[in-house]
Amino acid sequence: MTRYVPSPEEEKNIGIDYYATSFRGIGGRTRTTLSDFIVDEIYYNVYRASSLRPENLTCKPGKYALYLVEKRGITTYRAALILARELGVSPSIVSFSGLKDARSIAYQIFSVKTSKNSIIKERVLHPKCSFTFIGLCNKPLRRGFHSGNYFKITIRDVEEPATSIIEFLEEVEVLGGLPNFYGHQRFGTIRPITHLVGKHIIARNWEDAVVCLVGEHFPGESSIVREARMYFKDTMDPKKTLSLMPRSMVYERIVLRRLIKKPGKYRYAIKGLPTKMIKLFIEAFQSYIYNKTLSKRMGLGLRPDEALPGDVVYMGNKYTRTDKGGKIGKNSKILIPLIGYETHLNKRSYSHEIILSILEELNVKPEMFNLVDEGLPSLRGGFRATPFTPLIKNFNEENGTLVLEMFLEKGVYATIVLRELMKTAPWTFC
Repeated sequence: MTRYVPSPEEEKNIGIDYYATSFRGIGGRTRTTLSDFIVDEIYYNVYRASSLRPENLTCKPGKYALYLVEKRGITTYRAALILARELGVSPSIVSFSGLKDARSIAYQIFSVKTSKNSIIKERVLHPKCSFTFIGLCNKPLRRGFHSGNYFKITIRDVEEPATSIIEFLEEVEVLGGLPNFYGHQRFGTIRPITHLVGKHIIARNWEDAVVCLVGEHFPGESSIVREARMYFKDTMDPKKTLSLMPRSMVYERIVLRRLIKKPGKYRYAIKGLPTKMIKLFIEAFQSYIYNKTLSKRMGLGLRPDEALPGDVVYMGNKYTRTDKGGKIGKNSKILIPLIGYETHLNKRSYSHEIILSILEELNVKPEMFNLVDEGLPSLRGGFRATPFTPLIKNFNEENGTLVLEMFLEKGVYATIVLRELMKTAPWTFC
């Protein structure tokens, strides 16, 4: 039975209760500048987004324009809104394969549906991002289309030599990988409330969802934003709050305007948000349940590569349900349920018992993820694979500054590697 070191309280709030490794940590801090954290999507298992060219495309030409996006310090959703505005199209026809960190320099691909009257711009420039037309494709980008992500991360003021990374990787290998938690960005790095908003939405607690989105404040925010949030929470006055809320708080301002138009209509206010944003909130709560599930398993002393009776295991293109559990193969994955309205949990499965206990704690049922009657995004449910092994390609340290490059499969968060490697407070790597 493995005994794990508890996580900081901030991480427990997003469902991450333990560190998997006993590695002492190299310390340090990253993201002091945007260039400390560079992420580049990988396509066709070969090409980085930043170097993708028309001749590399394997899709047939069609009505979807592909753009290389370089964004700096903004979310993927914000970049999509900017491109839609610059092209004069609806944001609903802008698609992407994955979400990238806001506090980074990120390279990714967007697709935009065109029509006979569409004007394709070869280059679009904005202070926070740029868009370069690559070519036409017959299909839009969908979630998970890319192969993975390549990271170049600078960690400053490290307390251990670069060679200690070898010790870290050796422990990861012994463990069979790291638990594939959803990272801090999924919940909000400065203000981790997206999962809480999602929980209120699926419970149809519309007022609570609005108060959480607009009124909950955190120390890492600017004093101006905190003042606006505190004022709203104290007074529930949308008009005055709107005058206090900076224009950069796009989604809060949408909700406030809707409340000014229809006072007290909190459901109406939430439904004014972009569909993709509402779905992100609900998915964040789904992710929180998943993180809690992994933490509960660790609390039982399970290794990252150890299955429970009733687990579904993916190995060699085959899916099997284990009767006895135990250690899985080196290239195998345990598939942990992502709760949705079509999720069926078997009380006779030890694995499912854990999830059922979490749902009971949270007073949630799978069918609550069906919001069709509200005209909102619904989640059917699915699975997420664990564990994963980071492929660190290169690292060097000079005068206390470590630069490392690594590849992670899609859906894996670099912050989950950094928290294990650095063993520092979340604010130093998020």
